[in-house]
Amino acid sequence: MVLAVATEAGRMVQSDASEHVQALRTLVQVYLGSPADATKVDWDFLKIRLFQDKVVWAAEDKRRHKMAMDALKATGYGQATEVAVEAATEEDKLEDETEEEAAADEVPERDT
Repeated sequence: MVLAVATEAGRMVQSDASEHVQALRTLVQVYLGSPADATKVDWDFLKIRLFQDKVVWAAEDKRRHKMAMDALKATGYGQATEVAVEAATEEDKLEDETEEEAAADEVPERDT
């Protein structure tokens, strides 16, 4: 029984992580990709980025960073979390309103 639970938990963790792994793959591929072929590493940029002063590579780094973040956003990564948070917030608000209405409807008993 414990082995079955652990096996299923492992599958769940693996499937949950796949979205994040794909997001990381997108970021790395766009940031480090060669302008001529995005499936290949731009070794020239990487050498400059690693071995030159920041003033030399800062503008290109900023451009690549923006491209990578735009590519990630285009995949829809993280939007499910945003939607879930908004839905939970709306649900909490509705529950609070319902509880307030129920409290207002309660009439205290009088002692006679």
